[in-house]
Amino acid sequence: MFVSVSAIPAIAQGSVAQQIPPIATDARTLQQEAKELYEGENYEDAIARLEVAKHQLQGSGNALEKALVSSNLSLAYQAVGQWEDAEEEIAQSLALLESLESSPQIQRATAGTLESRSQLELTLGKPEASLDSLQAAMVLYRELQNSTGMLRVGINQSFALQEVGRDRAALQQLLPLIPTILAQPDSPLKATAFRSLGNLLRVVGDDGTIEQLFEEFWQQPETGKLDDLEKSRQLLRQSLELSISSQDIARAHLSLGNTERAAYFREKDALERLGRGKQKQVSQLTKFLDAALAQYQKVNNQTIFPLLRLQAQLNSLSLLVDFERSFSTHSQQLQQFPNLLTQLKELPDSRGVIYAEINFVETLLKLGEHRGDFSQFPNNNELEEFLRRAIAQSKKLQDNRAKSYSTGMLGKLYETQQDWEGAQKVTQSAILLADAAKAPDILYQWQWQLGRVLREQREVQDAIAVYEQAIVTLDIVRQDLLSLKNQDTRFLFRDNVEPVYRELVDLLLQQQVKKVAIASEQIETHQDKKKLNRSRRLMEQLQIAELEDYLRCQLGHKNLASLDEVIDNNRLNAAVIYPIVLEDRLEIILKLPTIYGVRDKNIIARNEIIADSSHTSDLMHFTQEISARDLEAKVLKLREDIQEEKDAEDEDYRKDFNELYELLIRPLEPALEAHKIETLVFVLDNILKNLPISALYDGEQYVIEKYSIALNLGIELIDSSPFEKKDLKVLAAGVSEKIENRDALPNVGLELETIQEIIPSSKILLNQSFTTKALQREIETQYFPVLHLATHGKFSSLLEETKIWAYREAINVNQLENLLQRQQDPLELLVLSACETAIGDRRAMLGMAGIAFQAGAKSTIGSIFAVKDRSAKLLMEKFYRNLIESDATIAEALRRAQLDLLSDKTYKKPYHWSPYLLVGNWR
Repeated sequence: MFVSVSAIPAIAQGSVAQQIPPIATDARTLQQEAKELYEGENYEDAIARLEVAKHQLQGSGNALEKALVSSNLSLAYQAVGQWEDAEEEIAQSLALLESLESSPQIQRATAGTLESRSQLELTLGKPEASLDSLQAAMVLYRELQNSTGMLRVGINQSFALQEVGRDRAALQQLLPLIPTILAQPDSPLKATAFRSLGNLLRVVGDDGTIEQLFEEFWQQPETGKLDDLEKSRQLLRQSLELSISSQDIARAHLSLGNTERAAYFREKDALERLGRGKQKQVSQLTKFLDAALAQYQKVNNQTIFPLLRLQAQLNSLSLLVDFERSFSTHSQQLQQFPNLLTQLKELPDSRGVIYAEINFVETLLKLGEHRGDFSQFPNNNELEEFLRRAIAQSKKLQDNRAKSYSTGMLGKLYETQQDWEGAQKVTQSAILLADAAKAPDILYQWQWQLGRVLREQREVQDAIAVYEQAIVTLDIVRQDLLSLKNQDTRFLFRDNVEPVYRELVDLLLQQQVKKVAIASEQIETHQDKKKLNRSRRLMEQLQIAELEDYLRCQLGHKNLASLDEVIDNNRLNAAVIYPIVLEDRLEIILKLPTIYGVRDKNIIARNEIIADSSHTSDLMHFTQEISARDLEAKVLKLREDIQEEKDAEDEDYRKDFNELYELLIRPLEPALEAHKIETLVFVLDNILKNLPISALYDGEQYVIEKYSIALNLGIELIDSSPFEKKDLKVLAAGVSEKIENRDALPNVGLELETIQEIIPSSKILLNQSFTTKALQREIETQYFPVLHLATHGKFSSLLEETKIWAYREAINVNQLENLLQRQQDPLELLVLSACETAIGDRRAMLGMAGIAFQAGAKSTIGSIFAVKDRSAKLLMEKFYRNLIESDATIAEALRRAQLDLLSDKTYKKPYHWSPYLLVGNWR
């Protein structure tokens, strides 16, 4: 009879109403009037008529008709938030139906009533019960072979799964229904299905299945880029066109607003990664902000449903607050939102209302922290009262997830007030509730929050223990989110993952005893060594987590080898250096080969310039007092100098080359010399990943003149065995011609020919012969241990922007992975000789790391900024000769090639030789 909040029960389609026996004229008239009033969103008058109809039927023996009236009365009660009355009517309806002998008519009525109950259960925070009710309705529709009912329940199952955050399961539920949905005539049901699918595309993304199923549906956008958010827009616009009721129209606008909101956060994250200036960010983000706000405003104009209107207003508020916090621009539009508090207080209890209340408080806390006061918004006492109301509501609804969220947010409020005792007590309660609700996505947030609170109370050991729990829980959440093709804008790596790791490392390293006695013989405790080891393991985990977030997949390789074991078991003269960039300082952990242990006093005695160091037999720890911001400025300045072809011989620039040496390597020199270290393996952090390490200058020499250099993610190598030079073959491909807006690389042809001259069994693909198909053919035909690509390439912190150009076509990271998987054995070495990182992109080296890992290469050599192809050709020639004609390792072969250029007057400037980095196995 009626349309529910997000379900369309069978009786709404008329399937049951047309088949029931005639009843008294007055009752039938009342029900018809109630139906029209309900569809016109006049719920109070609809309830009044249904209550009269129910009263008239009390003396009647028509149990089916009584059941239908109660079922629809429940829907009307749900619309006005009278949940207890709604529950009572649904229970009465189902009891009456169960008392009747089963028949197709009774089954249809029961299925429709179960759909109504499922919506009520979902609203009241009982998602599992809601799914059970829908499954029971599905069983009945299958028995009846009612395809429309089955389709409707399938769509509503998808909505229910979305409500509890099970987006992948929701998509899997919906995908098999798509052909049936597309075959349906235009209807509200089809509009609902399109809205559900549009919402899922925004979060989960499309692996190509949806694009193929809707092949004739898509319209090419003006940007030419049919990405997942554009697909979401198009499906939601179609849902809007097909929607009839004002409620469905408002829901479509709300979903469209959320898609524009996702586009805003995606673009913001991209611009921040790329290091774009604030002015440019404001200009580019405003269009997404305005588009989202326009859709939310249409919700307010379209519906009388207070919760829908509030959701739209709250989403508008949070966007405007984020924009203000990011760009310090006060928005006049924020003045319209203080009355939201009053509106929320007037709403009846429901799961949706609880989350609206929590989101409102969270947004205000962010704004208050940014502005430094709550002068124009509710004060802290009002917010506390508001949150306690949300806790009471969730307790009444027996919703542990909502109760945990509201309790944890109360703890966050206390944290902002620096009420540490109150924050600790409340947050501990929130943790227990999240654990009981099996909600790791909430649990890690409160564990992290409790860690911060304990840290502020100087309960450091307890704080460390809680942070460790947060890391474990966070890893569970991360692995779950990695299966989503799209990055969840509510869970950005930079804001929600990275800080947890860094804050824990900060605590661990603060606990290291500071030593000022230079020559004293002090033995570190086992606990000190454990903390240093844990710190470097955390940084390794962070690097891998960042790369997984970048590639949107879980990294996993067979034959992984521990970096420590490789060095110690093979008695390698290599040290691993972990520079850790914290907000207020730079921490450095040095891992020395255990097999070459020397007495610590010999090192410390020579280490007279170090005032702050901690040491163990194979681990050393140093602290440098420099902020992350100042360190970044020094790195960017050095890169700028190198790209402008400056060098350390020029007194005006020598300081730039020397300062970073003093910070990163000078403190380590005594230990490196005592252990006769030949290779430095850096696990670089943050902005340091963009640093050409080999160009650091000690005042007399560049680092590369003293050590071979390699970079690594840290704890493990894909394969630790030495480079196999026997029967070596290189697949050498490149583009020398000018293509599109990319300059010609005239020396690429000579570079490839030289490689073939040095290694005659090599195969060349040049210009027109270098296509993805040709590359695939060669890889499938024979095994090439080395793949050398001399062509334009770009490393970016945005996965879609990282690519290598074949002849008039780009190869992205995933395509390269698919190509190289066709090889019978993994690559020994991947060389990218003409690539560059995106200008200003702080995390562009993720692109190089991503290519290296997805290619499955044991070792990768690449350039972090473009160099002249003449010097590239010369360096590569010398590298391959060193590799083949001597017993040099990959790292040493590269080092010797760099030194050859350094000793050549024409190429001695770091511009020509320092951009080349070796990632992975250096042996």
